[in-house]
Amino acid sequence: IRNRRAQLRRAIGLRGIEPVVSLAARDVGLQVAPVMDRGPAGLRIGMVDTDIEEGHPLLQTLELTEADFVSHGALRPTGHGTSVASVLSRHASVQRSPELLGASVFFLDSDGTTGATTASLIEAIDWMIVEGVDLINFSLTGPPNAALESMIQSAQARGIVVVAAVGNEGPASGPLYPAAYDGVIGVTAVNANGVPYRWANRGPYVDIAAEGVNVLVAAPDGGEQRDSGTSLAAPIVSAFLAGWVEDAEFSAVDEAENRLIRAVGWTQDQAKDEAIGYGVLMIAPRKED
Repeated sequence: IRNRRAQLRRAIGLRGIEPVVSLAARDVGLQVAPVMDRGPAGLRIGMVDTDIEEGHPLLQTLELTEADFVSHGALRPTGHGTSVASVLSRHASVQRSPELLGASVFFLDSDGTTGATTASLIEAIDWMIVEGVDLINFSLTGPPNAALESMIQSAQARGIVVVAAVGNEGPASGPLYPAAYDGVIGVTAVNANGVPYRWANRGPYVDIAAEGVNVLVAAPDGGEQRDSGTSLAAPIVSAFLAGWVEDAEFSAVDEAENRLIRAVGWTQDQAKDEAIGYGVLMIAPRKED
């Protein structure tokens, strides 16, 4: 792995020192291979985010594998990644053991700010390509970056679906990435009544909406809390596309957008909405035994 990281950095000229992305959420305490039918287990999801609190009670439905791509010596936050993973866990079928590959890419500075470098993101995506994930979830945002875009294109060329939160900079904000890259499914947040989240970005790169306002998520040290943000809507779409949700069995990755269109009942005579895209994906959490 270490040799492959060095090769990647030389190949694309990465220095990996400047933070390039932030977490796509207004969290409490945070400012910031072609697909094959794997049968009843569903498809494998990769998640590029913060570190995850292993053993959290709300993550018990997941088969979790983690890898660290943070520069040596930097502190790793865990809150955001654990919250996003808990949404995936909540929408995983009780009849399966869904596989989640979590890539820890965010560092935590002594002043409390968080960030991730281009090098960390590139290495995380490369790891997921090698591990053969079927879908990658990005609940993070940042400015356009040619190296990151190229790596995402490499993943897409291998049949990997890429889902990303559109961000929480408000309706007047410009596009954020990776959600705004071609072929990436951009996800925004709505409340339980389908009303768009007031801080969510808008624009033509918004493809679909899912519930992400005042939702129950995992909190640090085994707790729970209510939180809002497009970060929490993206994993619902990821869980649906990966077949983790009941009655959502698919196998052709190039039909991902069509699946979402069918799920929300969008028709060709409707204009794509810059606030909610094709519509709101209403997916009920799995039922407990």
